[in-house]
Amino acid sequence: MELRERANKGLHKFVIEWLQQQSWFIPNQLSLMDIGCGSGAFLKLCQEAGCGSMHGLDMDTQQFGLSDIPVSSINLDIVTSESFGLFNVITALEILEHLHNPGNLFQLISSHLAPDGKAVITTPNIHSIAARLLFLGRGRLPHFDNKSDATHVYPVYLENIQRILPAYGLKLSAVHYFPVNGHQIYSRSTVLISKALSLMVPEKHPGDNLMLLLEHL
Repeated sequence: MELRERANKGLHKFVIEWLQQQSWFIPNQLSLMDIGCGSGAFLKLCQEAGCGSMHGLDMDTQQFGLSDIPVSSINLDIVTSESFGLFNVITALEILEHLHNPGNLFQLISSHLAPDGKAVITTPNIHSIAARLLFLGRGRLPHFDNKSDATHVYPVYLENIQRILPAYGLKLSAVHYFPVNGHQIYSRSTVLISKALSLMVPEKHPGDNLMLLLEHL
């Protein structure tokens, strides 16, 4: 059964392929929790990569399509003391931007991440030249305008994240971008103009999505 991937095309594949390149990602020796697991599309990729111990969390568990992986219901905008155990890897793909109380996600990660564990978060990239160009022209952030998902309410600024995370015992250890080269969501004219501008203003944060790697302090 094909499971719906609620993310930019190819993002889930990018994340699992990146994980497979990391020396600490040993699928049959680690446990993984996916927060905001949706249909289970990403967990299915993890399963195909050899992960055996997995758990999904989502507010709507009725959409979850994998019968052999446990899933629990959780509302990330409400503080919870429920424990699901410790995990070597925690993922939260395209969920942070939907949260009214993003600190709850960081607390959930902090309390369930094993001491040497890694957490991977993806979220729309509002730092790229293309994103800033559209903000300059329209006065609204891409991903958060009237053409975007109406439940996108929290644009992620990297500087803010780095200041917030220590309060939850976490740190930002790396930032990656998807797609690695180019964009998927912008018009050809926006991409061409942003490429021209990049000759004068260095493109520090390319791509349509940020991928943030978190660890314990």
